[in-house]
Amino acid sequence: FTVPSKFYPLALLLFLQILMPGVSFLGHLSGLLTGVAYNKGLFSLIIPSNNDLLAVEGYSFLRLITDADSYITVTSSMGAIAIASARQSAADNPRQGISASALSQIGKIGRFLKKGV
Repeated sequence: FTVPSKFYPLALLLFLQILMPGVSFLGHLSGLLTGVAYNKGLFSLIIPSNNDLLAVEGYSFLRLITDADSYITVTSSMGAIAIASARQSAADNPRQGISASALSQIGKIGRFLKKGV
């Protein structure tokens, strides 16, 4: 049988609950509802923007943390978002594929990340 995509998470929750009755239904349901709320943008008021995060990274009292080699800056994580965005664009429009400029950006990001490691 088929399940419409918007009901798939709920169907999967119910199926797994039947398959494993000892797991917390309420806990998994709350996780599912949280994911739906996030996807609908209901948390946009409490999730800081990239500009806010950049400002926080600039605070001098956080320099000990932000200067660590293992720290991932907002700008480098935005590179990962650019890669995901280019891949999604290609998936949405397979005839067009990934544009040359998107491939160039992905290459630059890859070289930047490789240099940072």
